[in-house]
Amino acid sequence: MGEGALIVRLGTRHGKDNIENNNYINRFTLEKDLRDARENKDETVVEFLSDVISKVKATDVNEEICIVLIDNSGGSCCVIPRDDPAKRIAAMMDGL
Repeated sequence: MGEGALIVRLGTRHGKDNIENNNYINRFTLEKDLRDARENKDETVVEFLSDVISKVKATDVNEEICIVLIDNSGGSCCVIPRDDPAKRIAAMMDGL
């Protein structure tokens, strides 16, 4: 599969009977989508995909997972550790 990100859809079905909740997108496809967004002058998508691609490139695939979270209001991208991903969240909660 190569470098890429796991996509997790958090949004509602909007009347669709069948929707994939999770899938993987590789860096090649992300870069193609970025070119298409640039050609269509869609700055919101350009900004989002640029962020995702930079995180994919920086991800140490042996230690981390890049995840794209999509809901009805948009998307975000994060990198979490493969081992004990909740550890990072616990550390953030302790900081609060």
